[in-house]
Amino acid sequence: MKLEIFLCVVGLAAVCGTASSNTNTTATAANPSAADATTNETSVSMPEADLDATPLDNSVADGEDGGSRRLQSDEQVFRETVSHEGVRRCDKSALIEKGEAIGRERAREWGGGWRLESVEVVGDPEPTTTRRSADTPSSCSISGTVEITLVTWKKIGVLNKCDEPLRIIVHYKPRSGDWVCSDWYSVSPDDDKGYFPFQVDGEWEIYWYAHTTVSGARWRGYGDDIKECEGEDLDMQVATLDEDLDYDGNFFLRLTCDRRLLRGRQLDR
Repeated sequence: MKLEIFLCVVGLAAVCGTASSNTNTTATAANPSAADATTNETSVSMPEADLDATPLDNSVADGEDGGSRRLQSDEQVFRETVSHEGVRRCDKSALIEKGEAIGRERAREWGGGWRLESVEVVGDPEPTTTRRSADTPSSCSISGTVEITLVTWKKIGVLNKCDEPLRIIVHYKPRSGDWVCSDWYSVSPDDDKGYFPFQVDGEWEIYWYAHTTVSGARWRGYGDDIKECEGEDLDMQVATLDEDLDYDGNFFLRLTCDRRLLRGRQLDR
């Protein structure tokens, strides 16, 4: 899924409105498309790799099971040695699976909103194969070091199940600092979930407002959560920590234009 952010670029003929209050987003303007030229807006690709994570503290301490770790208040990174032995799949995916099991168990033990964010294999470990007789299959084994990242912050995933593009804006509390509004993001219809290019404090809910770009259908709240963003008072919906998280513990906004599937979401046309 491609998430695109609409930014005002110096040199365009249009007069830009109030700038966004989110200072964590960094992007480089691409050549505007024909549609962009019509609307005087420039589409800028924001890949997931651009997440604005605060650099980790470089201090190193002894981890559990002999691993090493770097510490930060909302992010901890462990390195653990894992191994796999079997008759097949002696590759990095087997080591990652072992690391995921360790990470999820560690997060459950800690509680307090910790969750598994990622597991990466360090280096390029090579498997070994043991040849057996004609009646016994060969076996293989692989061992290596994995880096396990546990966090309390969250990402925001969004899936557009409508048959037209939509625009969405979010009011959220970042990992540090006060509440801010994101920029407006354009989300194309897709079967894959995309992520906003910023991270949020995992102890707070988020607020969001969206509308389609063709029919004008819009998702709004019930008047209880009016937030000022881009100089406009928006009646936002709330995504809670109890009902709007995916399997990985991140916020997940699944937007559909089918009223039968809204599950309590309010859609106006």
